[in-house]
Amino acid sequence: METTKLSTKGQIALPKELRSARGWVPGTEFTVEGTPEGVLLRPVDQAKKYSISDLAGILKRPGRAPLTDKQIKAAMDREVKRKYDSRRY
Repeated sequence: METTKLSTKGQIALPKELRSARGWVPGTEFTVEGTPEGVLLRPVDQAKKYSISDLAGILKRPGRAPLTDKQIKAAMDREVKRKYDSRRY
């Protein structure tokens, strides 16, 4: 078990081994919940973070055949990834 300290800014650094094992990268957002044993951190599911209005307009295809469900899902996945990757942390 590793230890860490609370900074004067209220920040805690998670050990690299734990971050790597969980795939947590800089900018990963967490929900924070107080429990009787301490604090529980849960990563926020990035896919759930975006609403349909965030994705509105990415599927417009004037004069073209409608997209298949597979094409719609792929387009939505690309847009969510683009929005997530474009953030500055």
